[in-house]
Amino acid sequence: ILDATLYAELLKKYSHDSLGYAVLWCELIHYFQSKSNKSAIETNKLLAIEAVTKLIISNKNPVDILLLKRCKVLFTCVSHDDFKKLILPSLNRAALRTPEVSLQMFPLILSSLKIDLSEYSEEIGKLIATSLHSKDDSIRSFAIEASK
Repeated sequence: ILDATLYAELLKKYSHDSLGYAVLWCELIHYFQSKSNKSAIETNKLLAIEAVTKLIISNKNPVDILLLKRCKVLFTCVSHDDFKKLILPSLNRAALRTPEVSLQMFPLILSSLKIDLSEYSEEIGKLIATSLHSKDDSIRSFAIEASK
């Protein structure tokens, strides 16, 4: 675990602008989870969430779903506070800016969360419902998938 902690410290110093950076943070969280190191998860979780929201969720171009699947483990660690302050605002911005990209991510992200989303259902529903009115068939179909 000491090596992984040092790896986390090194990762903080490197480039923050590639998809690989976000995936590496998720892999690191996965490693800490496999070792049941809750303190390391809590210490590094916010940086991982920030990387994923900035580089994957907010990406204007379609991101390979496999990259997002590698980040699934991170979403299992998300608390209500993390979701409300970091992930939901990022999902909101992404859905407004590029719904055709962000709606593809919704099902995987939302199904990976281990928190009760009922208090956010109205806001999430509005995001998805707005896209159900789209003139673009692909956006409507993504919205239908996201609503399931």
